[in-house]
Amino acid sequence: MKKFAYNLQIASAILMFASFAFAQKSEVEIVPQCDAQLARSLVETQISDSKTVEATDKQIKILIRAADFLWQFEETAARKHFSDALDLARERFKEKGVEAKGNGRFTERQDDFRFQVLTAIAKRDAVWANKLTDAVLEDIKASRQGGENAERGRSDNETNRLLEIASSLLKSNKSAAFQFAGRAAGFPMDENSMRWHSFLYRAAEVDQSQADALYSELLTRRGGANIKIKALYFLSGYPFGNSGNYGVNNSMVGSTVPASFVPNPNLQRQYLNVLIGETLALKPNAEAQKNESQMPEALVAFSILQDLETIVVGRFSDLQTRLVAAKAYANSLMTAENAAELDEKRKSNEAGHLSFDKKIEELEKKADSKGLDAQIVDLIFDAETDAELSRGAQWLSKISEDPVRESATNFLWFKRAELAVKENRLPDAEKHAEKVSELEHRAIIYFKIAEAKLKQENLKEPAAAVLETAVKAALKAPNGVERAQVLLGTAFFFEKYNQYRAAEVLSEAVKTVNRLENPDLSASSIYRKIEGKDFGYYMSIATPGYSLEKSFAQVSRKDFQGALSQARNLDDKYLRTLAVIAVVGDCIEAQEKASEKPKAKPNQPKPAAKKPTPKQNSH
Repeated sequence: MKKFAYNLQIASAILMFASFAFAQKSEVEIVPQCDAQLARSLVETQISDSKTVEATDKQIKILIRAADFLWQFEETAARKHFSDALDLARERFKEKGVEAKGNGRFTERQDDFRFQVLTAIAKRDAVWANKLTDAVLEDIKASRQGGENAERGRSDNETNRLLEIASSLLKSNKSAAFQFAGRAAGFPMDENSMRWHSFLYRAAEVDQSQADALYSELLTRRGGANIKIKALYFLSGYPFGNSGNYGVNNSMVGSTVPASFVPNPNLQRQYLNVLIGETLALKPNAEAQKNESQMPEALVAFSILQDLETIVVGRFSDLQTRLVAAKAYANSLMTAENAAELDEKRKSNEAGHLSFDKKIEELEKKADSKGLDAQIVDLIFDAETDAELSRGAQWLSKISEDPVRESATNFLWFKRAELAVKENRLPDAEKHAEKVSELEHRAIIYFKIAEAKLKQENLKEPAAAVLETAVKAALKAPNGVERAQVLLGTAFFFEKYNQYRAAEVLSEAVKTVNRLENPDLSASSIYRKIEGKDFGYYMSIATPGYSLEKSFAQVSRKDFQGALSQARNLDDKYLRTLAVIAVVGDCIEAQEKASEKPKAKPNQPKPAAKKPTPKQNSH
């Protein structure tokens, strides 16, 4: 009898638990597994819901994401969304012109939404994008023809925008990429020619013969139309395979030269001829013609010729006489102030290339405090080893401006921690990371430490502990974008080996985001800036997983239902739409990749082994 009562109690408890579980489950929306039909339905629903979003920049981004996703299923609808996005972008430009936001002394130009749309379209239909580009370029032309909106379009630059499209197509559609680059080559070559340096090297990595032909075209098209000396300044490095440029401020631009790159002597000769010709064509009052960096064209031309003189003597002796004449002419156009300015910039460049030990010597010999803060910050930026960073730390207390000292100190510990990870000194990396007061920067180090530990199978638990440290630091921080980004990034990294914890952290990120007003969670990098009264140092640091879309896509790979549920929990319609599209988009992409994998051949039955023929005895 007692036994029966005991079993009855157990049964009642089980029934109560089942009822409770059912009640809990009924309150949670059951999300079906990912498939193409569900994905399309979800995206179309989000598009419909997001139509009440007022900000046009957000509407444009939603339409771009939706159109790009739907293209594979319903091309007609996708084209309509792309067209609507472009119409909105063109209207926005008419209203606001070129948009920019300040970041201290560094002014960051926002992407031109018209070209964002064109770039997305070009990846799907380059021919159509090329046609649509005509209308956008007409908009820019019209905005420069006078009236109250003339100034709004003047700082926009067709060359840079077209090269952005070309860059996005280099690996997927080489022909279209060079077509857009060819269009960019048709615009004036002036101080906005800086982007050509990096683009040409990227193009050469794909096809150097076409990149060389494009470079030759740049000089040919513009050579007879008074190409600006400043343009030749930025074009000086490519034919010689130089990662930077020649002339004053020879680190103005910098790019990685492809390992396969072969300098072209014909292009070198062509460049030298154009440079010499344009220098000799400068007007006598050239010293009064200032370019963007406030350097007269004569000064710029003289400095380039000065740098290239040795190359000419060694390889192009037939051009030496003309080069010497051009150099003398440019020098005659320069004032005493110009010459002093060039000398000062040359010394500054040389100081920038001093060894670490030499920089320390210069600091020790310094008799006054003028420029001291900038020199110390420069020392920290150039330090490459832990020993150098340790020596540099001894100078931090001598920085006079408190904000500069604090920023420089944080950067030094960030660099020491990053270097320790690279050298697999992980305990040191954790100690150094604790001294980085900026949450976002500290979290980046935690992520790198976790990744390093995850590469070693026996260190998965310590890797988790490091990520938990990032979570705790984020949850202690004030509610803000920084906290949201760190939680998103941590969820991104947790997904690689702990799906359950990734979902929990993503949930915390969603709660944080829902308490923010209009947050920007699209950045894939953060800026490091150290600014003093008379100087500024800037750099961009990649932030894997800080983007809301990337984090949701990553977590959805092992937990589609959970990630989609969390995406739907976002209160902001714009962010919710981006998150949902990221989740379903990644799911469909993963299914497509899986279907493309070659199927394993079914096991074929092994042929029956032949019985050995019995040997016959010979007599």
